[in-house]
This record gives sequence, structure tokens and C-alpha cells, in this order.
Amino acid sequence: MSTISYSQPLPCPVEVICNIFSFLNPCDIVCLRTVSKQFCDISHDIQLWRTVYANACLPRPPGPFPSQSTEFLERTLVQSEQLSRKWTSEPLKIVARALPVPEPFHWPGTLLFGRWVIWEDSVTDIRCHDLDTGAEQVLWQGNTTGKPFHFVTYATASAEGQLIHIILYANEAEDDAEDDDSITILRLRVSGAGGFGLLLFVICSLPWVPRLEGLGRFRINGQKPYDFYIIDGDLMFDSKTRRFYMLPPFHSELDIIKSLMPQPRCTPGAIILTKTHLIAFYRRSFYSRDDDVTIVQAFVVTDCSTPSLADDAIDKLCLTHEAYMTGIFPSTFHLIRDSVIDTITRSTNLRFLVSSTDSGQTDFCCLDLTLPEPCSGEVTPLSILTQNLFIVDSGQSWSAPTFTGGSADGHARGFVGRLAGDDDLSLFASNVASIQKFTIDASQERCTAVLGEPTPVDQMPQINFHKASKFDGIRGRLCYDDPDSDDSSEVSDIMIFDLK
Repeated sequence: MSTISYSQPLPCPVEVICNIFSFLNPCDIVCLRTVSKQFCDISHDIQLWRTVYANACLPRPPGPFPSQSTEFLERTLVQSEQLSRKWTSEPLKIVARALPVPEPFHWPGTLLFGRWVIWEDSVTDIRCHDLDTGAEQVLWQGNTTGKPFHFVTYATASAEGQLIHIILYANEAEDDAEDDDSITILRLRVSGAGGFGLLLFVICSLPWVPRLEGLGRFRINGQKPYDFYIIDGDLMFDSKTRRFYMLPPFHSELDIIKSLMPQPRCTPGAIILTKTHLIAFYRRSFYSRDDDVTIVQAFVVTDCSTPSLADDAIDKLCLTHEAYMTGIFPSTFHLIRDSVIDTITRSTNLRFLVSSTDSGQTDFCCLDLTLPEPCSGEVTPLSILTQNLFIVDSGQSWSAPTFTGGSADGHARGFVGRLAGDDDLSLFASNVASIQKFTIDASQERCTAVLGEPTPVDQMPQINFHKASKFDGIRGRLCYDDPDSDDSSEVSDIMIFDLK
């Protein structure tokens, strides 16, 4: 309900005009401000923008939440719409810049909300750089021991606002690192002005601190019940309850696996965190490609809402669903629509963008997983459907590097690259030769995609896919660490590419 009122009656009630506005594109709403004062007032209404934000068919951060202002909702939607209009219809444009940070620098993939880059400035400080304003600030100065440390960080958005979580731990390379059995958890809220306020500071003393550092060693979702997953040790850590959960050793009741005696030892090819489950993809290669099998298993955490620092605070995840698929042997997995629960059947649907490369071509398809409501204590079969989306030429490369990002309701954008090099050594190529941008709408029953034309990047700043990188699909922004930018320098460059 709109809160706007006028002393003079309008041709139509304000509620009717707001309802009409809610069906318009964000840019059209902004343009209508020049028509009249009444339209200008209505176009600033917070309830209008919350409705538009909730129904927008655009990649966007989670929301709307009470903590998100009218300015935030409007700016986010307008930027996303402007980018969507030209993402696949216009040739690629790259705006490149470098952010120098002091050495030693360890890139943990800390591009948060597509705006903030976080790094360790010294043995005591964690700093943050705002890519939009250029402002910097110190987030943490609490390391009084003077010993080297590492950290992982991730972003979430909820009714509390935009939150940044930082988990600090001892540097394993130090001889006495094993003596440090604690991790430090920080939770900071983004203020309206782009600053940060500390919400939580807690030191957890644990009987064993697993390895956390390294690109790709943890997976982030930011939705309950999972905060992030650590590959080393097959562990998942929930920073809210401060508990570790362990992925159990591979076991399957599927006939195709039970027929193999003993059961094969499998490691997950991919771990994806969702709002409801942890999804593990196990790829099992047999004698020929036609026999290759991908096993999909879904896990949940045991019910626990009380923070625990006890010695037995590592629980095993519980397997609830599994199935397998043949005919497709994916090499990459991206969550493009998070859990959707059917209110009648109570089944859960998830959608992934997966790719597989063969004979110089990479096929992309939508992988549809439906998880029925599980029976108590039993592993329930899940259903798997695929929808073909598009094919790209990957040359002689073993795969086509793919980056994608978007919103949990199925609206995503991304790009796929063809690596430089014409032989099998292209796996070690330094740069990408061309890029194709794409958009995906996985919000409806039929998943659709639009693929742009390939754009050579030889005349533009070279993008390196083999360095630690992070892509924000909402802003179309790619960041990676470039430690070789100047070997004689005491700084390391973080490269920022805005793709338009």
C-alpha cells in the first residue's frame, strides 16, 4: 500500500497508479519522473520499489529487505537492467583497472557484493577497498600476536541487511601453527553510506582447525543452513551455530554402483550449497565415454540451533537423496536457481548450469533436480531432467572457462571464454582469446538462454582465467590477483574488469 497522499484528487487513485508502475521496467519508472510531480513522487515510493524488486526478471542481490533503502533498490535494478539490455546484443567492452595492494598478498576470492575487495594489509590488519568510491578502511586490527594469519570471507544478505563474514585462522606454514586451536569469527553489517559496523566478534577454541586456505577449497552460498564448505577434510562450517559438519565417506545404494565390488572410491567433482541441501556430484569414469556416470547425492545437516564449542562439535551430514545420470559427463556446475519447494507435494527443485566438452565443442544445459519429500531414515531417489541451452566452440582446449552469477530465483548472466592456443597445451595458456556473453532465465518451467556473438579480446586488456578470480554477474565485474604484474615491486595488483 502506497503512503503517498494529495490534497487534490488525481484522475486515478494513487494505488492504481502504483499498481500500473509496478509492471514497468525500472528505467521506465525513472523516466516517468519528468512527466509530473505526482509521477515523480510515486516513483520514489518505497513500497513501489519493493514490489518491483521482488518481481523483477533481472539478476539482483537477495531482497527486498527492510534494511534496503529506496535508493539501493532503485540503483541496483536500474544498473542491472541497463547491463541486461546490451549484455548479449552489443560487442564486448572492457573497462580495466588495477588496484595495488601490499605484498605479501593472498587472494581468497574476496570480491563481495561486486563492490568491496578485502585483503590482509599486514600481520595485524584486514583492509577493505570500495571499488565504487575508492574509499578504504580497516576492518580488523585484532591480531595482537604478530603472527601471520589467513582468513576466508563471504557475503550474505538478509533482514539484518548486507553482511560480511570474516573467519581468521593461524598460518599453517608456521612451525607453531598447530598450537593455535582457535578461529576468530567477525560479522559486519554494511551501512547505508558503504561503511561497516561490527555485529559479532567471537573466538572459537576448537580441538582441531582444518585447512581453510587456497582457491576452490571452500564453497559459499550464504543461505541457511549452510555458510561455507571446506574441501580439505570434507568439512562444512556454519559460522552462525559455530559447528563443523563432515561429509561421510562415499556410499551408494544405486544398483549401478552396488554391482561394482568393492564399491569404487569416489571424491566429489563438485560441491554446491543450496538453501536446503548440500549437493555433491561424483563423476565415475568407466572404460568408454558412453559408460561414464555422474552420481548426484543430496545431504542435510542434523537439527542443531545451539552454538557449540565442544570437542565433539563435528557432526556428519545425512544423505537423503541420490540418483545417477549417463549420456552427459559434466565438467562444471553452477547453481542458477536455488531451492523452490512445492507447497503441495513438498518436493524441492534445484537448477544448475552444467557443461561438458567433447570434440572441440562445449555443450551447456540446464540440469533440473527434483527431490521428493524424504521418508524418515531412507535414501529417496531424486529425478534428473536436462534442457539443452547452447553450444560454444572451445577449440582444442579441454574445457571452456565459464563464469556466471545472478539471483537465487533463476535470473543469471555470465560469459564463456575460449583459451588462447591451438593445441592440447592450451590448458596452460595464459589468456583467453575470445569471450561470449550469455543470459539465462531459469525461473519458468522452460529454461531459456540467449548467447551473444564471440568477441576477440586480443586488442583489449588480457583476461587470465588461470589465476585466482571472482566474478559478480549482477554487475558484470571480474577480479583476479596478478602477482606477476611487476616482479621488482613490493605490491601486487588486483585486476578489475567491468564487462559491458
